[in-house]
Amino acid sequence: MLAFAGIVLPILMTIYQKRLFKLDHEVIENSLTKKMNERIESAVEEIRTEYEEKEKYFESQIAKMKVELHKEVDKAKGGIGHVSGYSDLNQNYYLRAFDSFVGASFSYIKGEDNLNLRRVTNMMSDNCLPNLNKKDIEHNDDIFKHFEEVIEKLTEYNSEGIFTDQLRSLKYQFSQCKKRELVVKDAA
Repeated sequence: MLAFAGIVLPILMTIYQKRLFKLDHEVIENSLTKKMNERIESAVEEIRTEYEEKEKYFESQIAKMKVELHKEVDKAKGGIGHVSGYSDLNQNYYLRAFDSFVGASFSYIKGEDNLNLRRVTNMMSDNCLPNLNKKDIEHNDDIFKHFEEVIEKLTEYNSEGIFTDQLRSLKYQFSQCKKRELVVKDAA
């Protein structure tokens, strides 16, 4: 019994303690692994969320830039028609100038260039339409259909009433143009 208590019991106790230590070690290791995985998943989710937010932000910025780019392109197209029309107007080619100004008006409306839109609509009503007549309308139906579309677009665009005077003038001059049989040129 003494030999059992002195030799065998300490050996059994050591084996038992080693097993307990091994089990505790596995439990601690599993617990640490689980916590590490949870933290990694949490960090990955935070990064993913942050990435998605930044991606949405950049996509919205790109969309805004695209809209602005399209507006600038439309303004440039309007400028080309504006210059062409002005050149034709200086050479007394009223119908060609009118056609160029109609195209410029579409582009300026799309580009939201109010200053130049006001300029071309004033040139159409003050310089072009008074020098056109009923026959010009009949022989150039497509140009005047585009003009009527410009009037519609300008009416829609005129939500704040800043083009009301231009619209009135254009409509009046167009109605006069429809009635005019012949344009009398100044003999200056």
